Amino acid sequence: MAKLNKEYIALLSENNNPSTNFWKLKKRIRQDAKLPGVAIDVRRSDFFIEILSLMKAGVINKEDLADFSKDVTDWIDQFLE
Repeated sequence: MAKLNKEYIALLSENNNPSTNFWKLKKRIRQDAKLPGVAIDVRRSDFFIEILSLMKAGVINKEDLADFSKDVTDWIDQFLE
C-alpha cells in the first residue's frame, strides 16, 4: 500500500490541470482496488489458489508463510517447484 500511495502522490503532483490529475487518480484507484494485494475476499475452498495468486503478484513471499502449518507450506512448495 505504501508503494501505491507514493504512486498516487506522484500522479497528483503531475503538471496537469488538477481535475485531470483527479480523474486519472480515480481511474487508477479503481483498477488497483481489483489487485489481490489491495483487497481480497478469501473463501476456505479458494485458500490455496489465493495464496499462490498473492505470491505470483509479489504481495507475499515464502517467508510470509512461516506461521502457517507444515501442510500448507508443503502444499505451496509443491506448486512452486
